Amino acid sequence: MDAIAKNMKNLFKICLIIIILAIIGGAFYWYEWRPSQIRKSCQEKIEKQDKELFADVVKSRIMGAKEGDVYDFCLRKSGLEK
Repeated sequence: MDAIAKNMKNLFKICLIIIILAIIGGAFYWYEWRPSQIRKSCQEKIEKQDKELFADVVKSRIMGAKEGDVYDFCLRKSGLEK
């Protein structure tokens, strides 16, 4: 019976460590990796002069959206800025 209890404690510890690592990994992705990839993507779109992005900027200005540069618009469109 002691062996089963010891194995259950070890299993619990392993599961707890996996859950903690998953939470830390998810937080890193959401707050560090994802925003840096969005910024990189927006910068590349501007450098390539992405026609779709510029068309969206023009449409938003026609509809009376807040003025801002193309980079800020791209960040807002990607959900990074408000």
